[in-house]
Amino acid sequence: MIRIDPSRSDELLSRPEAHPLTMGTRTFTGWAGIGFDQQTDSQLDFWAGRRIEYVHRLPSKATSPRTQRRG
Repeated sequence: MIRIDPSRSDELLSRPEAHPLTMGTRTFTGWAGIGFDQQTDSQLDFWAGRRIEYVHRLPSKATSPRTQRRG
């Protein structure tokens, strides 16, 4: 599974190696199922690039006291 830009889901899920991520009867928006063990290096590079591209555009998460390291 890989995180994808929900606004590009139709485009990215139209690729032959991708499918909507489902668990049980629930389909997850913004995620794609990819058979990583069945992909070429160039396909893996493509998907890694889309993930990085999307994640870098997400807003930073605020640090909460629970997530700060102690010590």
